Amino acid sequence: MESTRFDPALMKSLDNLAFLMRERMLVGGISVEKTLSNAHPELPPKFQAEVVVILDALHMATHPQLAKQVDQKRVERAVEILTKRIQRMNRWRDRQRKVLDVSVNVVWNLILLVIVLTFLLLLLGLV
Repeated sequence: MESTRFDPALMKSLDNLAFLMRERMLVGGISVEKTLSNAHPELPPKFQAEVVVILDALHMATHPQLAKQVDQKRVERAVEILTKRIQRMNRWRDRQRKVLDVSVNVVWNLILLVIVLTFLLLLLGLV
């Protein structure tokens, strides 16, 4: 990536965001752009939109004429939103929640299966 026309504080917060994504979300990527693009599919749609805002701004900032059109306040807000989201992430809790959801679904389906089989056996007069 060529040098961008963002202020140093924003570039530092972008680097911090990329570091958090690599650390908490376990996504790869050497540059900020690559890290953001790798993390994009793993985020909820609301936060994917924020990633798109940042990626578009980074792309536009490499071109002298397009760099003037970048809304830095919007980019700063997107970085802030994503940073808060990723700092709240807890992969262990998320995995526990997924395992619990799957096990509850399996148990619920087994209960429904037993109810349906019992109803069918009663209907056919085999019980």
